[in-house]
Amino acid sequence: MNKWKLVLAGLTVSAFVLSGCGTGNNDDNANEPQLEKPDVSTETTGDTGNTTDTNENSSEENKDSTVNSDSTNNADASTDKPSTEDDASTDKPSTEDDAPTDKPTMEDDAPATSTTEDNEKTVRILEQPLKFKVNGEEKEETAFLKNSDNQPFSLYVLPEFELTAEEPNKDVLFLTEQDEVYMRIEHFPTEVNWDDIEANVKTQLNAISETVTSIDASQYSLDHAVVYEAVNGDDIVTSVLFQDEKNQSRITIFTNKDHDYRDAFIQMGKTIMKN
Repeated sequence: MNKWKLVLAGLTVSAFVLSGCGTGNNDDNANEPQLEKPDVSTETTGDTGNTTDTNENSSEENKDSTVNSDSTNNADASTDKPSTEDDASTDKPSTEDDAPTDKPTMEDDAPATSTTEDNEKTVRILEQPLKFKVNGEEKEETAFLKNSDNQPFSLYVLPEFELTAEEPNKDVLFLTEQDEVYMRIEHFPTEVNWDDIEANVKTQLNAISETVTSIDASQYSLDHAVVYEAVNGDDIVTSVLFQDEKNQSRITIFTNKDHDYRDAFIQMGKTIMKN
């Protein structure tokens, strides 16, 4: 029993010793955290500092990006301004250039207008209705504009007729179905002696008949015209002198009593106009 008591006593002493050592270690450990706290706080502070630096860097980057954006915007703005000025400067010369360009155009229009007015004297519609008589019967048909290839004139031709050149300065307009019924056309220049032409007409008609008759021009609704006629049997030869400024020509019509197309030829002859 005493032996076990001694063993227990030893164990108890050992326990006290161990507990004392543990307490000492705990005190040391208690002191160490107090010394390490500043290190931890320092580390934390270091981390915070890094975070702050990072934030500052981020802020600086944002500032830089903002500055860059502003610079870019300013650059664009500055770029736009010169382009605007260039446009303005470009528009001004073009406007100034347009002004002198328009002036010559206005000046050029004057002769163009006069030319147009001159053309209006000769430019004609392609067709027009024409009233005429055949063997005393009144008719109306569409006549078509024809230009002479032989002389400087045009006239309106009824569908039953054809225009062709006979010889220099003479054209023939004939009835298609019966070409012995025709009209010779001689166009005269501006300077013409009508007395000489009229004397020549009478001479030619006297070769057909000794009797040459002067016909009232109003019978064919003619103004500024002279009409002469000679009859030989059934043949009738009629000469008309158009003494109008636009129509200075002589027509000689060859018809007969069965095919009296005198009025039709004269109505087409009235439309003769110099080109």
